[in-house]
Amino acid sequence: MSDHFLRDETGRCHTILSVANVYTYEGFTFEFHDYLGPNKLKKDGGYAAREGKKFHATIHRWYLLTAEERRATQIAG
Repeated sequence: MSDHFLRDETGRCHTILSVANVYTYEGFTFEFHDYLGPNKLKKDGGYAAREGKKFHATIHRWYLLTAEERRATQIAG
């Protein structure tokens, strides 16, 4: 999860925007939260209705990557 702080011309923070980190790996696009885990995403960015065995096996392989390798698969956040 990435936090972005929007400030006005005086430097005062008036908005805090939290955005999920989105990744793509082995054909799957998903967001990943350290506490809540992965959420499979559809091509339009919405949540997929199902997450099957192939998806969870892929997430397991992705999680075994180093932090730097995982960061390289990040597409948003």
